[in-house]
Amino acid sequence: MSEPKLDLSKINFVGMDDNEYLRVDTEKKQIYLHHTAGNSSGVRCIQHWNNDKRGRVATCVVISGKDAKMSKDGEICQAYSSKYWAYHLGVKSDIFKAYGVPYKLLDKNSIGIEICNWGYLTERDGKYYNYVNGEVPKDEVTILDKAYKGKTSYN
Repeated sequence: MSEPKLDLSKINFVGMDDNEYLRVDTEKKQIYLHHTAGNSSGVRCIQHWNNDKRGRVATCVVISGKDAKMSKDGEICQAYSSKYWAYHLGVKSDIFKAYGVPYKLLDKNSIGIEICNWGYLTERDGKYYNYVNGEVPKDEVTILDKAYKGKTSYN
């Protein structure tokens, strides 16, 4: 039996200006998952990156979260082709040095996927709050059996 294929026509190509990523074909060897810690719209996230002044900082794919304006929950948005790259890790050479390994620009050989969610949550009186003190509905909270980065509640 053949596996179902990803329907690429369902990916929303939002696009970014050419100067917002590096239009250089590179072989990919890793995938990194990130989270927005805020904005739940993949479309708006990409638009923000396209218009900010940080330079070529972005991921090629953004997955929209629940209750997003301009996006549907779970919508896959693409900023640029995955054969190209942008800075998304921020790993400096001193980190490599601390572990005794040669520096390598990981951003170039990896695909970054941004997941629109709040990240860790704080529980108070049976309610869950994000880092800007907004309440997150319980049905959007995941409780881990074992803490990750010192936290057990995530969105």
